[in-house]
Amino acid sequence: HCADFQATVFPKLKANYIDTNKIRYIFREFPLDIKAAAGSMLARCIGKDDPKKYIAVVDLLFATQNTWAAANDTSEQLKKLSKQTGMSDEAFNACLSNQSMLDAIKQGQDQAYEKFKVDSTPTFFVNGTKLKGGATYEDFKKLIDPNLKS
Repeated sequence: HCADFQATVFPKLKANYIDTNKIRYIFREFPLDIKAAAGSMLARCIGKDDPKKYIAVVDLLFATQNTWAAANDTSEQLKKLSKQTGMSDEAFNACLSNQSMLDAIKQGQDQAYEKFKVDSTPTFFVNGTKLKGGATYEDFKKLIDPNLKS
């Protein structure tokens, strides 16, 4: 659902609401398994000082999710992706062995579950209203438009 949202719904939200400064969009990681956690760690390492680079890596991960997430050699598939960004093998290995980063991702996930009852992905909040799963652009539009200032 996340990759589908990123490919089909997000571009419309971005063009019509985010890029026009009508809404603020906050992306938070909520990996459901160790493979997704590795992807989150990779995005953090590559984009550590550059939010645009971080988002570009997240976009790349979603666009190629079928390749690396379904693979038996997920680490090798992610390493190939990391090389596209100029990351060395040493930096890749250090990134994926960073326990404190993994702990921080897990802490964010625990907080989302405990505070907001997030238990699946993607989950969105629009002015406190929760949208889960395969929300459409129209679902978002119905929640966003009534809250926009004229």
